Amino acid sequence: MPSLDPPAIDGHPVPHESAPAAPAWRRAGRRASQVVAALLVTVLVLPYALVPVYTAHSATPFSGPSLFNPYAKAGATWQRANFHAHSRAWGGLTSGRQSVDAVHAAYIAHGYDVAGLSNYHLISRAAGDTSFLPIYEHGFSIRKTHQLVIGAREVTAFDIPLWQTTQAKQYLLAQLHDTAALTAVVHPYLRTGYGIPQLASLSGYDLLEVRSHWNDASRWWDAVLTAGNAVWAIGNDDSHDVQNPREVGVVWTMVNASSARAPQVLDALRAGAMYVVAGTDSASAAHLRSVTLSGDTITTTFDRTMTNIQVITDGGIVRAQVDGAIAMRYVLTPADHYARVVATDAGGTLYLNPVIRSAGRPAPWGVPGTQFIASLLSRLGALLLWGGALALLLRGTVARRLRKQRGLVVASPRTSRLIALFAMVLAWPGAAIAQTQTRIQGQTQTQTQDQAQTQTLAPPAALPFRIGDYHEYDLKFGAITVGSGSLSVSGPDTLRGREVLRLRYEINGGIPFFRVHDVMESWFDTESMHSLRFTQDLNEGPKHYNRHFDFYPSEKIMLERGKPRAATVGSPLDEASFIFFVRTLRMSPGETHSVSRYFRIDANPVTIQVLRRETITVPAGTFNTVVVRPIIRTSGIFSEGGQAELWFTDDALHTLVQLKAKLSFGSLGLYLRPARNRR
Repeated sequence: MPSLDPPAIDGHPVPHESAPAAPAWRRAGRRASQVVAALLVTVLVLPYALVPVYTAHSATPFSGPSLFNPYAKAGATWQRANFHAHSRAWGGLTSGRQSVDAVHAAYIAHGYDVAGLSNYHLISRAAGDTSFLPIYEHGFSIRKTHQLVIGAREVTAFDIPLWQTTQAKQYLLAQLHDTAALTAVVHPYLRTGYGIPQLASLSGYDLLEVRSHWNDASRWWDAVLTAGNAVWAIGNDDSHDVQNPREVGVVWTMVNASSARAPQVLDALRAGAMYVVAGTDSASAAHLRSVTLSGDTITTTFDRTMTNIQVITDGGIVRAQVDGAIAMRYVLTPADHYARVVATDAGGTLYLNPVIRSAGRPAPWGVPGTQFIASLLSRLGALLLWGGALALLLRGTVARRLRKQRGLVVASPRTSRLIALFAMVLAWPGAAIAQTQTRIQGQTQTQTQDQAQTQTLAPPAALPFRIGDYHEYDLKFGAITVGSGSLSVSGPDTLRGREVLRLRYEINGGIPFFRVHDVMESWFDTESMHSLRFTQDLNEGPKHYNRHFDFYPSEKIMLERGKPRAATVGSPLDEASFIFFVRTLRMSPGETHSVSRYFRIDANPVTIQVLRRETITVPAGTFNTVVVRPIIRTSGIFSEGGQAELWFTDDALHTLVQLKAKLSFGSLGLYLRPARNRR
């Protein structure tokens, strides 16, 4: 039999030469990627440290001895207004097509009296605009959680770009409330920037964009009014291209103001003295004549016969409607806390502000108070999350500096984020690397080595895997697919005179800003049933590892490239080969196998408990399986108190079909899918 001993000088094995240091450009690239990742974490996580916990207003229906009519003092002069239009800005980064002056001129040509420009985080004024009203659109979050800041005194640049909690949205509304005359929530339906119940619980805004060329937000508005928050309606084009007839002149607000100048317009908006029109031409649209009250009776009159008139009350319920009428009367019942009118004809649809039960002029909810202790804990949690994320990103850099400056022996554990669990899932003994630090720098673990030496397992007559086997898996975090993996067998190959198979698994996947591509390979001696070589090429976010191990079983040593020789067990198995080895074991419910063959001595023994038989269905089909629970001497999901189970086919092949693991922050699932050459 060929010798498996490593090269020797004076009877001592000679370790392989260390791998050459990475090129300077690669080191610089890694440092740059770490800096970029750290900046992203800071931008995406740290803003939550500013967000307090608010005491939300309680939903209380409108009440009072009288009815407030926002049109009671309406005069004869109305201004056609648009408060939401975009021009080219920020060097073309935003989606406006034309210049500020061109957008303003287009609206004046369409017969508008107020042509507001609302560029993102920028107050823009057209030349010659004598009725200038400072407006900008706030928000650059991915969920389109945006606001119009009307009568802005300054621009608030701060926003939270990723998913915003209800508390975060309340915080942003509070910031805007103090810097402008009025704040409007816009297009809440786009990417569900505001959920309906969520918007009904928020406060600190005055207006809601009920219509735009995008969609209708009436359901959001009725939820807000039903909660008792007196928020008035506006309507806007939200145009980005004034040459597109579907975006310009299709939605506007008729404001009852004596002039188009900013002070008069703002006063009318505060009082609710306006209505929204969704049409195609102002000349063909109907106009509101009056809304009058007599006791609990509301009479709404238009300038011509309308096709349909509806009265809508609490919960968005249509209480009454009439067809082909110029006016409509409705008597509020005790169950009606507000009533609003929607009227339609061939020229478009009119949305009127509601008549509200009140003791005077109702006002929208102000910014709520905050809870001191809860806010403190929330902010500390955000700071800890930010600091922990930075520590994970920079851990390798800090460890290398410690080794250089202080001569400490610091392990280089792989990234311990969610996506780095891929490797642990597909080859579960690898959890020992991620969960524990190697402590065998040249020292011996006598007791564990003796266990490994006395435990000899003869190879089976026929292996349950063969050259050409290939298995693919879907990896899910909860119900979300976050990656895929594969297990494969190739060869035969020759290493140090021994015939070996190459056992390989590969992982691809991740989440935005954190991608994973891991490859692990084992050179497995099928005659002696142990590994002779093991390589890892791990790319996990900004981290990159390339490790190479050679095992010399007769000497019980391993040589990791670039490090001194270290002790290992007599019949070593690595991450890639261990799961193939487990498939050779007998699996009868109630049996327990104890295996001290993992090449990291301090993680032994590995215990495999065979729990039960079960029939399951995965993407690859329905299988009769046997369920196995592995236990490793770590603190991970395969620890004594962990909750992880594996499903192998209940046949001679013992193919891995499924894995499920419960985590403190969710669950991981691994599912076999149809693959080529699957046996």
